[in-house]
Amino acid sequence: MISATHNKSYQSYIDDVIQGRVIVGDLTRLAVQRHIDDLKKSSRDDCPYYFSTAKANAAINLFKLFRLTKGEVAGQEFVLNPWQQFIIASIFGWLRKDNHTRRYRRAYIEVARKNGKSTLMAAIGLIMLLFDGEEAAEVYSAATKRDQAKIVWDEACRMIRKSTLLYKMCRIYRDQITCPSTNSKFVPLASDSKSLDGLSTSCGLVDELHAHPTADVWELLDSSTGARKQPLILTITTAGTNLSGIGYQKHQMAEKILNGQLDNDGWFCFIAALDKNDDYLDSKNWIKANPNLPYMPSIMADLEAASITAKASTSDLTNFLIKRCCLWQQNNSSWLDLVKWDACKKADMQLSDFYGRDIFLGIDYAQKADLTSICILIPPKDEGEPYRYFWKHYLPKNKVDQLTQLGDNRWKQWQKSGELIVTDGVVTDQQRLLDDIRALSEQYNIVAIGQDPWGLSDFANDLQDFVVIDVSQKMQNISNPSKEFDAQILAKTMAHNSGSLTRWMAENVVIYSDNNGNIKPQTDKGHRKKIDGIIAAIMALTVQMRYIPPEEEQEFFCFAI
Repeated sequence: MISATHNKSYQSYIDDVIQGRVIVGDLTRLAVQRHIDDLKKSSRDDCPYYFSTAKANAAINLFKLFRLTKGEVAGQEFVLNPWQQFIIASIFGWLRKDNHTRRYRRAYIEVARKNGKSTLMAAIGLIMLLFDGEEAAEVYSAATKRDQAKIVWDEACRMIRKSTLLYKMCRIYRDQITCPSTNSKFVPLASDSKSLDGLSTSCGLVDELHAHPTADVWELLDSSTGARKQPLILTITTAGTNLSGIGYQKHQMAEKILNGQLDNDGWFCFIAALDKNDDYLDSKNWIKANPNLPYMPSIMADLEAASITAKASTSDLTNFLIKRCCLWQQNNSSWLDLVKWDACKKADMQLSDFYGRDIFLGIDYAQKADLTSICILIPPKDEGEPYRYFWKHYLPKNKVDQLTQLGDNRWKQWQKSGELIVTDGVVTDQQRLLDDIRALSEQYNIVAIGQDPWGLSDFANDLQDFVVIDVSQKMQNISNPSKEFDAQILAKTMAHNSGSLTRWMAENVVIYSDNNGNIKPQTDKGHRKKIDGIIAAIMALTVQMRYIPPEEEQEFFCFAI
């Protein structure tokens, strides 16, 4: 429900944010400041875009055609609140100078629940269906499951039925809304739909992106807009817990755009969230993630009730921070802190930068048709240097094909990005692993290799030219190295340049502990989850911590005698 009790414009909202008359988070303020800065840039000849007040106002005025559909305000005109006006004015008002089409082709909007996300998305979908001037427009409300995809679509159907004009323009069927005059359609689309081929998307509305386990739905829409003159792919989402998923990836990208770290003129970004150091139990801060709060008094009562339960329960607190404060949280079951993991990433760090250095290897070897991971550890040589980690991951082609057929397209993507080495055949290619290890030995000094002795006799024989140390996966063997690995991440005394595959593995690790405080990393047995790269890293660190150089070993032996 959205109240119609204000008469402020988006320009008033911009002024209020900049002057501090309305409480907003830092990222919201940056979105407004970006708009102001771009207005100044747009007067320059070399700036490719400009802002059309007429287009912005026309889009805002279209909302007068829509009626709200739920609760006490059902049947009332959809009057945009100031922050919503700012979003609509930005998306529809910024144009390209060369052809006067929309500047923003992609939009990431993040706001807490109960702030009218589905209602706003449904109205945007209807604008794109009926008033965008696109012949044979294809508008999709997309999600991972059909029921979720229909939430926005059903809201659009209710809006049509509440409006005499819209009802005359549209036809509502079981699985689509059509506009016969332009041969256009509005369809709920899910990744489990029977056919996803042949799309020519003019508008894609992706609901709750945080809940998408893979990028499949987003990439399907993103890649199907080529025939459109000014397509729009938009998500309005809350925060979430999947820090390896497409939702958090887009959140991070949006933050970088708003902070000026990334220049991308084709993306509109708006994040309404508490700031990280805010007191989340102070009701004065809640408006930062709940910009509808001044216009919907019921939100405050709902937030107060939720905050009470958050004080008494860890799970309720996590849910409050995510859904009500729009703060991304790590999955409670994960062992490693992925925020700190990300802070340790050095994207420009390459293994070739350390030619000739001592290295330790850890190998988590798959005997059959499964993943094998090799971790390359470069220990510090000088004081202040971090421990540096690099990975190689291997999977047989037959296994990649099987996973793809099951709908998991990530492995093909990881192969394309170079993170995954796909070998021929149906089982682990021992010769390829051996060749890669020998190639490493020609450029670096392989001090020692750590391996799990269980079931590795054949491959171990091939490594007889190297110092190989057995690293049993028993808790007492790997507890201290596991704690050290975690400590390096927390203290940022490690560095890595891993991609999303290794990061996904890091997220999958949970910890089993005994009464003596020993720990053992393991998978939580989730569907097709892998942790091989992290186990390989801990094995490499185990070997490095155990290793005694021959000269020191001799000195110790003489002293002992």
